[in-house]
Amino acid sequence: MPCQAIVCLFVLLGLASCVLAAVRRGRASLLAAGLSAACLAALAFMTNNTVGMIACYAVFLSAPITAVAAGPWLDAAPLGPLATLAAMGLYLRGASTLGSTGELLLLAAAALAALRLADREPDDAQLGATALGLGLLALGLAAGTGRIRFWQWNFDAATLALPALAAGVAGAFSSPGGERRDITAALAMAAALLAVSGSLAELLLLLLVVAILHVFNAPRRSRAVLGVAEVAAVLVALVLALFPERLMGWLSAPEDVYGVGFDLNLFGEALRAARPLGSGVPDGATLITSDSSVLYTLGQAATAFGWAGLALPALAVASVAVASLRALPSLSAAEKNLVLALLAVFVASAAGNVLYVFHLVPVPAIPFPLLSSSAPAALSFALAGVELSRVVGSAACRAALRNAALGGPTPGR
Repeated sequence: MPCQAIVCLFVLLGLASCVLAAVRRGRASLLAAGLSAACLAALAFMTNNTVGMIACYAVFLSAPITAVAAGPWLDAAPLGPLATLAAMGLYLRGASTLGSTGELLLLAAAALAALRLADREPDDAQLGATALGLGLLALGLAAGTGRIRFWQWNFDAATLALPALAAGVAGAFSSPGGERRDITAALAMAAALLAVSGSLAELLLLLLVVAILHVFNAPRRSRAVLGVAEVAAVLVALVLALFPERLMGWLSAPEDVYGVGFDLNLFGEALRAARPLGSGVPDGATLITSDSSVLYTLGQAATAFGWAGLALPALAVASVAVASLRALPSLSAAEKNLVLALLAVFVASAAGNVLYVFHLVPVPAIPFPLLSSSAPAALSFALAGVELSRVVGSAACRAALRNAALGGPTPGR
């Protein structure tokens, strides 16, 4: 079978997974994602991508096992699009020189642990999440590099800590007075550590989560939106005043082929050379620099899967957002804050990466959720994605039980 035919089948199954997740057919969505991963495993075999083949085959096998073994929360959980994104990321990672079976085993173990924890009873975001994030940042700071050394890997502490800190922000808005003060103090320390370590992207994402939950929990949201907009304008003006060279570099990047615009021009060349259904092999030119494999993975996705390599990741994130927002009426106040916090990290990371690589806004460099070649980012988003799916699915399951008891329609039907 030609590579383009396999890519077409993969895209159709991935699209089906996104649609099924948006209409709350969680198990069917996950099964469709598993079949799409099987297509990628076959494509990896044809293109001699051994590591990618093993990884995608593992996703294919884990999908039906999870669909059978997981609790009722999976019925409406948007786990399928996340599995599709993970399979794409693992395929691209295996095709690059950065792929390794050791990292794949670590990611697989983390995903299995997260799925095992997902079957517990739903609980609220508490001080423990903030303490975990703060501890990870402290380990990175103690190493002097902002990275946590584990065996043969160096994990970026800020990337790993971000979802935990976002959950801590949700706990700060949901917890009673005494615990709220403790969480707020811990979050302030975490923000200071992010600033000291130069993790600007993670700090801005954390501030975005705070702004969203502040508006959502405010008694007068219009006034809260106005206040957030004023603070954002002040921050933008302050950044432009303190770092004018970043703005100048951003403005000159399109014409600076050999300087600050090197990655951007490589990305543009990769998109211009992409076939409609790709070639199955990502463009090695986007792996030349040290950071392009993390930030410009969309260019690799376009060369491997065609223009669908750009559209499918966006649809996957959109379907997760739709499923999560549809579940909000069934959530408790604490669960709403947690879902909004984790969803904001996912959507803002995807949007920030697109804005960065297409050179639309001089935002900090942010990897695309589950699609980057960064092992810490993949691990972090995998754990956060399972938690988000658990809360959304559990709420939809409770709503279905209530409607069944009252004789009303089941959500999504």
